[in-house]
Amino acid sequence: MNSDYLALHEHSLEVPYMQEKRRVRVLLPSNYESGTTHYPVVYMHDGQNIFFSRESYSGYSWKLIPLLKKSENLPPVIIVGIDNSEEKRFDEYMPWGISVEDEEQKISAGGMGKDYAKWLVETVKPFIDKHYRTKKERKDTILAGSSLGAVITAYTGAAYPDTFGGLGIFSLASWLCEEAFINYLSANPINSKSKVYIQSGTNEGNEEDQMLTTKDTDQAYIDSSIRYYNTLLGNGHDLDNLSLRIFSGEYHFEKYWAEHFGEFLAFAFNVD
Repeated sequence: MNSDYLALHEHSLEVPYMQEKRRVRVLLPSNYESGTTHYPVVYMHDGQNIFFSRESYSGYSWKLIPLLKKSENLPPVIIVGIDNSEEKRFDEYMPWGISVEDEEQKISAGGMGKDYAKWLVETVKPFIDKHYRTKKERKDTILAGSSLGAVITAYTGAAYPDTFGGLGIFSLASWLCEEAFINYLSANPINSKSKVYIQSGTNEGNEEDQMLTTKDTDQAYIDSSIRYYNTLLGNGHDLDNLSLRIFSGEYHFEKYWAEHFGEFLAFAFNVD
């Protein structure tokens, strides 16, 4: 078998609180099918955006397949991409309900994040562990997401501290629910040995974001990342297990998340 070949398997899992099925895809390491090795698992939200640019909402994917093919220093891992619910993405990735009102409209959304996190931990992970050769321990189970996907990643890591040993927090949009987010994270510390990688650009805000707040949204993303980092430190998190990276000029786009994903994996798996 070609050592560069990466198999991508597709499953459809029931989401009971939505009464629908959801596509979950599994990217396997090269030579997985001819071996007996067990592998760490990286779970990712917004599964439509991570494998192929033709599927991505922005037209640019996280480039995971070429990354894993060319990065000889990274350990082989299983990547699990969980599709978002296009109509209910905000609701599923936001654990708390929010309401925004102006002269023209009132927007109420969120509140299903707890259900989604429970489904991920109690349905998706057991399914993957049953059907694939995974390393099931906390230190070998990683969760990552961007924007609202970063919010649900941080929340899930705190809600299930014994499940995840690493979190990838890209362009954290917790400014949408900052008080509830920080209060929850403060009251629910994650394991101090968990590796947490936090990335933000300095030009993250956009017109759509600006409709939801009077804040400077560029600064809001930076502030949210720093507050999250400080909250983890305040909970006694080991400084060596935190990485806060703020990049000048970078904005809210898969291109930048893709550029830093290898660095995140290296940090999560202690690769020098």
